[in-house]
Amino acid sequence: PVSASVLNIYRSGESELFPWDADIDANFIANHPIVVGSFLEEHRETLKKLGYTFIFRGDRAVILDLDDSARMDIWLSGPQDVEAFAIRARLCGVRINMFRDQLEGSVWYYRPGEKIYGNTKGKLLHCDWKEHNACLPDCVREGRGIGKDGCEFPDRFVHLDV
Repeated sequence: PVSASVLNIYRSGESELFPWDADIDANFIANHPIVVGSFLEEHRETLKKLGYTFIFRGDRAVILDLDDSARMDIWLSGPQDVEAFAIRARLCGVRINMFRDQLEGSVWYYRPGEKIYGNTKGKLLHCDWKEHNACLPDCVREGRGIGKDGCEFPDRFVHLDV
């Protein structure tokens, strides 16, 4: 897993995904070179038989079921030192491997701080649906902005001391 999917393992466990996350992000690695577009085209029919298709996005693929009800952002890369991915965990019932720098980078990236969304507008994170069961924390705080708590979730998730 990469990005928020790594953090998800520590905050929500093996089988509970973040309620606001719409997909799983992962890097599929090999110990040999991979040309992503060619690899995907070679396996298009196999994916279709399994009930999936893909949208090629240059350095990654969005793999989705044929009804487009589930998506995964998948990076395929090689050659990689597969043995370096020595930290093991489970995500959605599947064994996954990670490496130390990946974990440290995820902890740093998702540390307490301003939560911004929107690629160009940079708005403070907030929920427009009052009492919504998967509401995001209110980083706007009625115009006061971020507080000393780093705008974190008031829940059972793990909080890091940084």
